[in-house]
Amino acid sequence: MNGAWATNADQCSKIFVKKGNQISFARFSDEFGGGFVADDKAIRGSAAHCVIKSRKEIGDSIELRALCASDIMTSAIELHLKIVDQDNISRIFTDPDMTGMQLSYSRCAM
Repeated sequence: MNGAWATNADQCSKIFVKKGNQISFARFSDEFGGGFVADDKAIRGSAAHCVIKSRKEIGDSIELRALCASDIMTSAIELHLKIVDQDNISRIFTDPDMTGMQLSYSRCAM
């Protein structure tokens, strides 16, 4: 799961920039879709940084528990991901108000 992930793979170059080995968000990246950068210990979005506290893999699903911080608050979250293939995943929302909602991400070649 390490690397840069975008909601629209065609927009990767407008969402992310790479300087050396560091991947960061491009200026105005939110205008071109969502995305995140993941490594073994953390997930970074354009507005928040999450430290992964636990990870559980069951078949093609990954459950992550993380502590996240933004400019205004901190929170504990659970992320449920379904692996479609090595370059595509879906976030499954488990909140009762979002039942059945999914958000797909594609890995960006960086």
